[in-house]
Amino acid sequence: MNSSDLVLYDSLTQTLALQVLWNRGTLDEQYTAIQAEAALASLVVLLHRLNNPRLPTSTLVAVTAYADPGDLWTTETAARLAQRILSLQLSGQGLTNFIIGPVLNQHVRLILPSPTGGDPSANSRASGSVAALDLAEYENAAAVLNWAIRMTESPDIGKYWHRFVPALVNLAESHEMSVREGGLKAIISFLAKCPSSAIYTTGMDQLFERTILPTLLLLPTATPEKDSVTLLRLGYTAALQLATISGDSHNANRRRILDMIIRDGILEGFRHAADYISVVDVLMQYVAEVVSCLGIFSIKHLKDLLDVIESVTCDPFGADHPGVLTSAAEALIVIMTNCWPRISNTKRVEQILRILGVCWLNMNNEAAQSIHEGSMPVLKSRILQAAGLVRFFAQTNASEIDRASRAAVLRDRRLQDILMQ
Repeated sequence: MNSSDLVLYDSLTQTLALQVLWNRGTLDEQYTAIQAEAALASLVVLLHRLNNPRLPTSTLVAVTAYADPGDLWTTETAARLAQRILSLQLSGQGLTNFIIGPVLNQHVRLILPSPTGGDPSANSRASGSVAALDLAEYENAAAVLNWAIRMTESPDIGKYWHRFVPALVNLAESHEMSVREGGLKAIISFLAKCPSSAIYTTGMDQLFERTILPTLLLLPTATPEKDSVTLLRLGYTAALQLATISGDSHNANRRRILDMIIRDGILEGFRHAADYISVVDVLMQYVAEVVSCLGIFSIKHLKDLLDVIESVTCDPFGADHPGVLTSAAEALIVIMTNCWPRISNTKRVEQILRILGVCWLNMNNEAAQSIHEGSMPVLKSRILQAAGLVRFFAQTNASEIDRASRAAVLRDRRLQDILMQ
């Protein structure tokens, strides 16, 4: 390629990057995605026609923001094209140098300069929401950071952790939901790859704890319900990952974080958002996960967790949402399995039988059966499984359980299938 061709090539590639890939602005996301797909396809054609000449660094950085098909501003085809361009241009140590240098030390660092400055877009929000152009820039930074984590080997993540962490914290503490979502996703990926020794020796665990745990209280009405559900799922996933990263079930710090997730996350979240069914569903799902991680140490939360599950399953309108009841029943099964030494307590057994009995009756009314016929078999299966566990774990009080069960069946014959197994 002669000098004039090289000048033309550089001009074309940089124009595509500046005018399309870096310039999302206020355009409709679907239109932006199609436009990006066309630009990336043009870059691939240029690379093949000219025997893969080196793309300008700024163009390569722009391409990384389109490599994840899950992002709204790209498409599956655009993501494949972006991945192809990057694989042609970067490999081995060159890839590592590109990530640590141009991506993290220059691009991401310039957009997200300080982890102590709070929301990275605060200066643009003096009168309300962030300008669309600024928001797109922060969303792009989150996408670039996520790509960098995916492409960096675990030892290098541990070695260059200080290049990643400031941006991770900045993004995850943003008040813009889409930016915060990208930051939490990046933290989850980072925790999965960073060696636990590096996380503990550098104090990253404490920094991430202060960043992640507040997301467990992003609840309606302060946070729109749809955004709340998305951020809660990411927040609980990240918090569980942080708690369990040591791999030692008897680790005191692990138990401390898991206790906080239950006490300050699930229980507090239910107190504030019990009327939001999609939020309750998320909380019930994570009850099962956290108790599974905490094991027998979750006994200290047994009373509070059973009270929450009773509130969910005994709601007279609960049968309108069989998916939530199923999540609650599965959480109850996990609680009984891990807290069985206390389940033999007569008071706890009576509460669990009451939970199962009321849920069974609500579930078997004609209206619920006709509306949610397809969802009921799974829920019935979980309730019967839980009832069987009650009898298994409370064998020392078998006669009392039988007496209480027979009395309940006499009052309502529909309880026979669940209480007289």
